[in-house]
Amino acid sequence: MRGELQHRTLAGFARFPELMDATPQFITGDEPWHTIRRGLEAWHRGECSRLELMRGMWGKYGAWQFWSLLGVLEDAETVPGKRWAETQIQRLMEAIEREYEGRNAQ
Repeated sequence: MRGELQHRTLAGFARFPELMDATPQFITGDEPWHTIRRGLEAWHRGECSRLELMRGMWGKYGAWQFWSLLGVLEDAETVPGKRWAETQIQRLMEAIEREYEGRNAQ
């Protein structure tokens, strides 16, 4: 579930990069999501083209990150709106909070 929420959050970031600035890094701290977020940030800052992003992900990190990034970019094209993206961020934050509270309750 958490991986799917991170994927949705990153799809929203790819479509609405301004959301990354207001969202803490830790919510996409799992791999491959953290690496993908860093790549998306570089792409949106104009430090690399989309092709360079894809080649770099494959060459430096391998197939798992590459295919995950490709899925994020494909899904970004279907993100219905900024409100939806913000909702995915909120759901991910809530899931992380529940997980954290569950570990501390033990």
